[in-house]
Amino acid sequence: MDEALQLHLSRLFFDVAAGSPTLAAARLANFARFTDEVSVALAQRIGADQIDPEVQIATQVIAGLVRVRLQSPFTTSSKRLH
Repeated sequence: MDEALQLHLSRLFFDVAAGSPTLAAARLANFARFTDEVSVALAQRIGADQIDPEVQIATQVIAGLVRVRLQSPFTTSSKRLH
């Protein structure tokens, strides 16, 4: 399968998945757990409380980067970050 067709099919799949209320709810639920785990891990690493503002800001930055990456299926494999 050539890259153009693969990209086209990926976009179609993403559109269907993004339009599904069930899949969107599941993704959000999993993402909330992910951000909680990141927050706990960061807090433990620096010896702070999970609700410390520095921990929360760092968690939101990391979560934002991950969210952008998850919502960006429009890159070809040769352009993805490794």
